[in-house]
Amino acid sequence: MKDLIERISHFLTSNTLPGFDSQAKMSPFHFNNPVPITKTATQAAVLFLIYPNHKGQWCTAYMKRTSFHGADKHKGQISLPGGKLDGSDKNMEACALRETEEEFGISKTSITIAGTLTPLFVFVSDFNVHPFVGYIKETPTFRPDPKEVEEIIEIPLSKLFDVANKKYQTKHFGQKTIHDSPYYMLKSHILWGATAMITAEIEAIYNKIS
Repeated sequence: MKDLIERISHFLTSNTLPGFDSQAKMSPFHFNNPVPITKTATQAAVLFLIYPNHKGQWCTAYMKRTSFHGADKHKGQISLPGGKLDGSDKNMEACALRETEEEFGISKTSITIAGTLTPLFVFVSDFNVHPFVGYIKETPTFRPDPKEVEEIIEIPLSKLFDVANKKYQTKHFGQKTIHDSPYYMLKSHILWGATAMITAEIEAIYNKIS
């Protein structure tokens, strides 16, 4: 098990990232190029957390966001732990760790950062998201914040990245209809959009080192 973490950490520090080409495979709009970042974009960070479950499988966890925040354009959706940079954060890594501690209830001191993924601009919310990959060597105990998190969704990496777990749907955005919009199936939940695009990059890395 330790070998997987070592290989991911080595890849993130020694290789060129798969980048937008990998993210685009899960783009709900079938974008071929990154959307230009606006001057007003809010800087934010998320964490893709890797840890062993009680069966010895390497897993990650997503959260279903609560649905009662009116200003949250992603309320009720599946996301990684994270949020916008604030004055207490010395950098984006600190932001990702703080948000994970606040939302998942996992001490940031127990998480080791393996590296970063390619930033992704989310035009819907005007957020420029900086994804980090971190790991814990022991099975964590989740204490989710009920104000932010409706449900924690855990899944083994082998299942998440199984080709049978990747599906397509028709999405409606206002008067526009998008066919064959890709998503990951997380048990009974649909993981799509920016979070799926970020996940696609770590999937590309996972496939390269496996």
